[in-house]
Amino acid sequence: MLPDNASPYTLRDLTPGGTYQVQLFTVYDNKESAVYVSRNFTTKPNTPGKFIVWFRNETTLLVLWQPSYPANIYTHYKVSIDPEDAPESVLYVEKDGDPPGPAQAAFKGLVPGRAYNISVQTVSDLETSFPTKAQYRTIPLRPFSFTVDKNSVTSNSFKVTWEPPKGLSEFDKYQIMINIRRQGPPVPVFRNRDEPTEWEFHENLEAGRTYQVLAKTVSGKVTSWPATVNVTLKPLPVRDLQSVVDEHTGDVTVTWVPDNASYQEIYKLALSGTHVTVTSPVCSSTTDCKSRTGPNPVTSIAPLIDSTNVTLEFPRPEGRIEWFVITWAELGVEEENVRSKNMSGGSTIGEEGRSVRALVEDLMPGVKYRFEIHTTSYHLDSDITSLTARTSTLLASKLRFLLHFSMYILFFTYLFIYFCIDKIT
Repeated sequence: MLPDNASPYTLRDLTPGGTYQVQLFTVYDNKESAVYVSRNFTTKPNTPGKFIVWFRNETTLLVLWQPSYPANIYTHYKVSIDPEDAPESVLYVEKDGDPPGPAQAAFKGLVPGRAYNISVQTVSDLETSFPTKAQYRTIPLRPFSFTVDKNSVTSNSFKVTWEPPKGLSEFDKYQIMINIRRQGPPVPVFRNRDEPTEWEFHENLEAGRTYQVLAKTVSGKVTSWPATVNVTLKPLPVRDLQSVVDEHTGDVTVTWVPDNASYQEIYKLALSGTHVTVTSPVCSSTTDCKSRTGPNPVTSIAPLIDSTNVTLEFPRPEGRIEWFVITWAELGVEEENVRSKNMSGGSTIGEEGRSVRALVEDLMPGVKYRFEIHTTSYHLDSDITSLTARTSTLLASKLRFLLHFSMYILFFTYLFIYFCIDKIT
């Protein structure tokens, strides 16, 4: 019973999210009116618990939250995102279980690196709770075309360059790191978005070592996936390079001392003409020592044959060559019948790989010959390359057959040419 001046009246200790019906009667002389007025209403449900981003990438945010506490009545959740970039920026998620467990919702089609305000509310009938809010960012796109400037690589420094991400992406700056495990965790370098997209590393680096460099974009506190590149610094040249030449065989013995300030795994010896060059696989500088070594031999000989001539065609070997020496003789003949010719080696600049042709003339038709060829330089000979080839025979015969068939005459001409090329050795 309420006094006649009780309006407005507050109903207390109701269940959050519950739906109620209120009926109002008038009372006179302890008798209720025959007619009453009524109204249904739903109380506001409790706010959901805390939520987190369970998964994110460049275009997706998946949020996970706890149910409201203490327990109350509601049927589903309302999840919204702002800015409304997603195809569905408001999602309704059914309550699952009783008591309910954690719930989740995913927003897709978002802008990489953009900050989004996400709110979660419980819903009971037409009433929604006060929201739980948080701001999260998608992952920005990574830098594009992250490379090492090869011309900048020295024994103690190098420079990396990159381009902004390809496509729409929001970010504030770049983060560049070099992985130097031997000196503790890497210390990142930051470059603002409007600064030049390059950076030179020149501190605490060791010649000959390989380093991994990472570049990321940064949006707020969220970093992109890394763009990576590996770079090996040029090792230092060896010291005290010396050589000893055997005057009889032409063999060269080379000795050297590695530089302890440099890291190297193997050594590379390059022999060309009269120079011995010792380097590590990635070369900043070389150490040369003059020594007489034999020239490179001839390889890949292709013979071009007719009945009295053989042309030997081959690519010019690398290095200095003074003469090509060609000898030939019929197989099985005495040594005094061996003939020879010398052909100039020509220039050594830009000649490597060009085609060289050596013509051997005045041969006998249909005879098998052995050819040997080697190069000379500074009175030293290369290894001998040999092959056998048979010249073409002359026209063996030219026969004419006369056959009579009624009024027709047929002429047959038979021509037989035979030659053979044996294996090059």
